[in-house]
Amino acid sequence: MAYSGGMVRYIASLFERGLVGPASRVLEFGAQKINECCETTDIERFLGAVGRRNEIINVDVKNFPGGLTGYLYQAAGLEYTSIDAFNGSFVHRLDINENPLPEKFRGYFEFITNVGTSEHIINQLGFFRAAHDAAAVGCSILHQVPFSGYVNHGFFNYQPRFFEQIASANKYDLVDFFVTGKHGPSTLRGREHNLGNAGLWDSEFLQNGLITTVYRKRIDRPFMPPLDIWEAPKP
Repeated sequence: MAYSGGMVRYIASLFERGLVGPASRVLEFGAQKINECCETTDIERFLGAVGRRNEIINVDVKNFPGGLTGYLYQAAGLEYTSIDAFNGSFVHRLDINENPLPEKFRGYFEFITNVGTSEHIINQLGFFRAAHDAAAVGCSILHQVPFSGYVNHGFFNYQPRFFEQIASANKYDLVDFFVTGKHGPSTLRGREHNLGNAGLWDSEFLQNGLITTVYRKRIDRPFMPPLDIWEAPKP
């Protein structure tokens, strides 16, 4: 996925609320781009949130080469790195499916983003462990991923319970937690698949929606993967 204008404004709000510092070291999973529909006012708010608005003359997103978010963070005076399986500007090339986080990244970053990347990675344990390991104590970790719909967009959609249990197991502060949508319908019709009975769903539409989570890492300890154990409701 890419940054919408709404995502640019939302990250700006994290700076405004003091959840991300104006000199933070930023790690992004996946080399993200900014949608061309992002307004100049969104970029101005982002730069203003880190105290850099008056230093930038032309903030049109079209002036960021390839629309890469790395250039936005660079314009904001932030140290920025992205982890991706393919080479590119600002990229540390790493296949999370097969490789652990480099030692130099452990406990180094103060703001980490996963904006529509983890659902494309089969090694979920490796991904969320890498995000945890890369975070310094006090780091804010942002996840925005599919919650509903998005048929065949990636490997996974995520339940609220998934993020709640990760927060509980790792003693994270759950700073923000909400769903957004509806972002239009999604269906199996016309999608590439080999389901023999997909016709049962041809006329059914699932609404696309995203779930957004912001954690704050409070303590330095190894990542703890949660176990999904059903508990009877309390009387």
